[in-house]
Amino acid sequence: MSALVAATVIAVTACTTGDDADRDTGAVTTSAGDVASSPSPAIVMGFLTTVNRCEVEAGELAEVKATNARVADYGKMMVADHRRALREAASVIDSAATATPVGQPAVDAQVLHEQAMNTLRTTSRGTAFDSTYIAMMVTGHQDVLARLEGMKGPGNSASATSGTQSAGAAAGDPVQIQLQSSIEMVRTHLQRAQEIQQSLQGGR
Repeated sequence: MSALVAATVIAVTACTTGDDADRDTGAVTTSAGDVASSPSPAIVMGFLTTVNRCEVEAGELAEVKATNARVADYGKMMVADHRRALREAASVIDSAATATPVGQPAVDAQVLHEQAMNTLRTTSRGTAFDSTYIAMMVTGHQDVLARLEGMKGPGNSASATSGTQSAGAAAGDPVQIQLQSSIEMVRTHLQRAQEIQQSLQGGR
């Protein structure tokens, strides 16, 4: 979803134990690959909040350094969408609980975001920045999408149909509702980033 995870794959440490623990998300899966139990709400919301905050920071930088109008507009979209997501997250749990990264996924994400931001800050303004930022957005969104899918609640595997609510969301679980909303947003951002990357490469 972000420069926070875009430059490299997040090595998220498991927040659960047992032979079936998913070491990327903290979820526990069955032998069939279905989610038996999801990570705690604090872990999920901590990761989402960290991603959103870092995405805002990277987007603000893109607004300043990008020279391609589509890249600059993308950065602006990221700032607006992730600020809105932060407000929504604050309504789900006490904002004080996510003032700092909560859980290993969030901590790892924050570290990698800082590394990615160092790269973006030192990349020359213009085409070099444009291509670097968008490449980060593509790889980052692919990674975050997979990780968010892995955080879904019981009965919701990562292969769930795009655009459908998870069972947890349908049941009114506020954390699962926020998670599903984030998944849909990430899918949209990924598609847009891929389109821009293709245009920068002369595809269209």
